[in-house]
Amino acid sequence: MSGLPSKAGALLASLLLSLPAQAQFVFDAPVRAFPDRVVDIRDVRVQARLLNEDRQLAVQMNAEVVARTGNVLQFTWPTHRGMVDSLRVEAARGDTALAVVRGDSVVFSFSEPLSTASPTTISIFFRQQAGRGMGVHGDPAHKNACCVWTERAWLPLPDDPGERFQARLSVEAPAGWSVVAGGRRTERDGVVQFVPARSVRVQDLGLVAGRFDTIRAGIVRYHLAADTEPLEDSDTELIDSVLEYVERKSGYRPPWDSVDVVVLPPTVPAITWPGVQTLRSTHSQGQPPELDTYHLAASVARQWTHGVLAPDWWTEAWVNDGLAGALALTFLEEEGVSVERVRALLADMYFEEADSYQRPLVWDRYFDPANLDDQHARYKGPLVLQTVSALVGPSVFWATMRRLLARHAFGSVDSDVLLALLEPDGPGSISRLFDAYVFAAGHPEITISPEVGQGGEEARAAITQTQDRPLVPGVFPLDTELEWLPFNQPERRGISLGDREETFVLTSALPPRYVTIDPDGHHLLRINHAFDLSAVSSRLRYGSFATRWRAADELAGFPDDPAITLTVRLALQSEADAWIRARIVRSLGRLHPSPAHQQLLADQLADESPEVRLAAAEGLLRMYPDGTANDAFDALARRETEAHIQALAVASVQGEEAEALARSALITPSEGDLVRGAGIEVLAGLSRLTGDDFLELTDPDLSASLIIQALASANSVETARPLRMRVLALMAHPDPRVRLASAQAAQSILIPGNLSSVQRLAEEEWHGKVADALAALATLLSS
Repeated sequence: MSGLPSKAGALLASLLLSLPAQAQFVFDAPVRAFPDRVVDIRDVRVQARLLNEDRQLAVQMNAEVVARTGNVLQFTWPTHRGMVDSLRVEAARGDTALAVVRGDSVVFSFSEPLSTASPTTISIFFRQQAGRGMGVHGDPAHKNACCVWTERAWLPLPDDPGERFQARLSVEAPAGWSVVAGGRRTERDGVVQFVPARSVRVQDLGLVAGRFDTIRAGIVRYHLAADTEPLEDSDTELIDSVLEYVERKSGYRPPWDSVDVVVLPPTVPAITWPGVQTLRSTHSQGQPPELDTYHLAASVARQWTHGVLAPDWWTEAWVNDGLAGALALTFLEEEGVSVERVRALLADMYFEEADSYQRPLVWDRYFDPANLDDQHARYKGPLVLQTVSALVGPSVFWATMRRLLARHAFGSVDSDVLLALLEPDGPGSISRLFDAYVFAAGHPEITISPEVGQGGEEARAAITQTQDRPLVPGVFPLDTELEWLPFNQPERRGISLGDREETFVLTSALPPRYVTIDPDGHHLLRINHAFDLSAVSSRLRYGSFATRWRAADELAGFPDDPAITLTVRLALQSEADAWIRARIVRSLGRLHPSPAHQQLLADQLADESPEVRLAAAEGLLRMYPDGTANDAFDALARRETEAHIQALAVASVQGEEAEALARSALITPSEGDLVRGAGIEVLAGLSRLTGDDFLELTDPDLSASLIIQALASANSVETARPLRMRVLALMAHPDPRVRLASAQAAQSILIPGNLSSVQRLAEEEWHGKVADALAALATLLSS
């Protein structure tokens, strides 16, 4: 690979693993169920037919079940709002069975108890409507329609994604349509059958279909939807390189015929598909390119691990997420990218979630497991396995991962299996680490305080673990390094933390200018340095990347120190890393307002790095929300080239100057119409958005994203007949997102005289969510 892409996330892709027809695998996977369940699923066969004109999926689902006890005479089965057409039961013992639909469930009743050994087959014939179990982008009947996909609740299965079962999925699509799903693929007479390589969970069974142009490039097949272009060479190079690297690093080559990548338009909303890994259509605004690259590499690796390894129940899914993230991090490192920043950013994302929600990685108390998209595991899992790798050594760690795949590929794995391979001689330091980071919640909260021995003869550092939250251990075992600065060259020594409070003697009689631990950022922890501002300044000047990253955040803790402005100025001048400079600027924005701070923030608006400019703009807005910084924001809005920063500047100007800038924004094209959207928001907030503005911004020929933003401001516009006619017209727009937004906006615009039109539109509507919104609107108008 010649070089990593600067914008590796510039696609929305689903990565699915296909097996050649000759590959066969047989599993006897354990089946589990929630305590209130009386039957277990053994096998599921699904036949689906895409009804193009009716915008529906017609589905026949056959499920084999056995009773969990010997006295089951009745059980219920959810419908997930699917339109049930008919039911059929074939009881194992040939006894009389009855099936009826009651509310959102099917009730199966038997004259004799169900068998606990021989399976009973139930068949449900149903239809799924767009917006109710089936996602749709555009009108499927239109020649330029993008695609349809199944949502996680598209099958009428009990809400227990922990159950894994044998599954077969056959799909009949309209002429000219392609179907992509996970598993071995065979096609005959227009029917595509998918057989997953292993037992699957509820959320792992699904499909995406559309009018795709397929391009084969080596092992990868790219399926391009309408209005999309082939990926850039940098993206395809990255996908190829990650696949090659994962196989080389793992020492395992799966029998896959291809990896399917579905490329969708950037206007497709972010949706979690069953068994489909997605990436954003465009890179996140203000996100570093290294993180873009990591997310793409981790998604490729995650689909690989999800195809090869079957975590034993959904509570253990972190094993796949952690291994995929660890593979992506080592891939970046081998490609010459410093992974320190990526690790630090992943830790920040974990900490942001952990501030309000902490749980073990192995967890069985999810509120809605059927919709589980476990970001907690995706942030924390790779960092935990990176810590394990640092503890045992990379060569030992990856040799263990190769043994894991050699012994358990396409079989069940869990945390205990992983531990047994990492520590074959019995529990040790890794088991203690798992007890703290995997089977328990949270992370260490550490306070470091300087101490001076008697007579000033030796310097010491007192380290205290202060974490105190439910499910969080009082003590985390840590094998790490202690770093201190006696003069102008940091010194280090290895330490082991195993108690709540510990004191360490430093090999210097001089009081250290700073003391810290984990200087290379290998551990997931937070540190409170009980030192003064000069110690923070020393860490910013002499510390490693991880030390400077943490120190940059601490500057905001000294708002009243008279030296804070000079310290920040010197830190910005000496720091070469743009993202650390951005963190310094964010700390500056949290200080007390002053002319010096305002000028320092304004100076950073001219920084060459967009990350720093964004942090400076956010800091100015936080420090001066009253319009004091209007001149700086006006100048930034007129010269900025990054859409998200320009939009922020437009939205930040206050007072009389705001309207003129907002009207200029309305005619400023930008990525995702961010700038025009900011102008709409400002004018609506000032009550200066006119009916003519509304009509111009909701022109049906404009982009759907801009129309939706304009519709969101409908309640700030004085209603009139032309506006009502426009909203009614938009309720027939080809894009269901626009129809949904117009139905919601109509509550503040339409009048009872429009009731008949709304009722007619509701009768003709094929999208479930839009139909529900129109029904609610009709009820409102009739009352």
